[in-house]
Amino acid sequence: MSAATSFSPDETGTILATRGRDLIENFWGDFLGFLAADGSVTVIRPPFSDLPCLHVERGGLHVLASDLALLETCLQTRPAPDWDAIASHLMTSGLRQERTCVEGVSELLGGTRLTLTNRTVSIDPCWSPWHAAGKRDRRCPEELADHLWQTARTSVAAQIEDLDHVVVMLSGGLDSSYLAALVAATGTRMTCVNIGSNDPAGDESHFATAVAAALEVPYREIERDLAKVDVTISLYKGQPRPLARSFAQASRAARQGIAARLGAQGILDGGGGDNLFCAMQSVVPVADRLRREGFGTGALKTAAEIAELTEASLFTVLGRAFRRAWLRSPDYRWPIDTMFVTTEAAERAGPPRHRWLETPRGALPGSAGHIGFMIAVENLLESFDGDIAEWSPLIALPIVECALAIPTWRWFERGNNRAIARRALARHVPAHVAWRRGKGSPDSFVAKVFETNRAVLRDLLLGGALAAEGLLDKTAAERVLAGIGPVRRHEHGQLLKVADVEAWVRTL
Repeated sequence: MSAATSFSPDETGTILATRGRDLIENFWGDFLGFLAADGSVTVIRPPFSDLPCLHVERGGLHVLASDLALLETCLQTRPAPDWDAIASHLMTSGLRQERTCVEGVSELLGGTRLTLTNRTVSIDPCWSPWHAAGKRDRRCPEELADHLWQTARTSVAAQIEDLDHVVVMLSGGLDSSYLAALVAATGTRMTCVNIGSNDPAGDESHFATAVAAALEVPYREIERDLAKVDVTISLYKGQPRPLARSFAQASRAARQGIAARLGAQGILDGGGGDNLFCAMQSVVPVADRLRREGFGTGALKTAAEIAELTEASLFTVLGRAFRRAWLRSPDYRWPIDTMFVTTEAAERAGPPRHRWLETPRGALPGSAGHIGFMIAVENLLESFDGDIAEWSPLIALPIVECALAIPTWRWFERGNNRAIARRALARHVPAHVAWRRGKGSPDSFVAKVFETNRAVLRDLLLGGALAAEGLLDKTAAERVLAGIGPVRRHEHGQLLKVADVEAWVRTL
């Protein structure tokens, strides 16, 4: 793959004739397409690209920009919060919708095009994940693993071909190990970096060490500095949604610091790999196989894999799969979180909306779930401004389309999910890494951030804009902040998410 710098007359004609669809079918990356023809202007944004396209209309004037600062400069107006959209953001864990959290500002989402004429404005899809999911790659698991690996290797190589040295963040989990092996296969100079943890539950350094040794690449370990976290600020100032997490400030500072010392030009991570590689713990893959093949040895095999993965009985899995296959809509139900929001906020938020949640005729529930996972990935693509670029190379359109075409039941083997990715990875790293079931977590560090900043969070939230607007359930928040009773089910992490929204609102 190589970067496109110009188009032939035939290519230009095809792009215009398809109103830009050909751009997405044959090109991928961080770009916007602008077409001017027949008294109209069409703007195309490819899916899974890190180039935002914000849209504002003022008295017939349409302004497009990549961030709020440019809009503010152009329109000479200060951005204001859209409280209904913020309520939705709080409840949907940031579901990316056309309406942003800034009043009057919408976003052209990936895979859509905006067409402007003298009289009309229209937005319509020009790419859908359902097209890829509908292809249903019928190859055997080994061939699927090879195809996914080669597609990913080519896509990652294209992203780093101009870089002399990259840092690969290697936790020791499947996704970061897969990425490290891909980068090693390109021959690009790399250093693997692991962020350590004092909590045994979050310490995966022994897995990361094994991967780096197998790949024969340099390996470093770094630590997070709690002092680098300021819960009162948001690194997403100038962006239309409060996506930044305060606890991640420490990790980012550590990554940027070591990359600068090593002279690296890019920092890569395996973000989104769980979603991409179908890390489900659900009966829907069994339901998919029942719908496609009927009740037979194939469905029984997948049911047994899911039963082992979820530690449920085979009869329980089969019973739920039969109900899921034929007694329920295939739609993916986007999760709603009401832990710290008021009833008023829930009413103002409205139902979650996203084009990809609309299932076509004949859709499979597992495919709907996999596509729902990929919707969640969209927020990971929005990179921070920094001295050294950071991004998640696995979330590239060719890899996404390849993964979605794999039948959901093929992702399960040996009582594991993500099996197609594991098969290829096992050729490059030790089997105990490729087929591991456990997964580390930053929960202990998040808890430290919460405990250290409990008083600051109390002032930030209970006297903040969300509370004043009636969106924050102050009673629930105060109970957790006061430490009354045990902190249950990651309540501290959820409340920090709300604090991140509060900090962002104060940047406007």
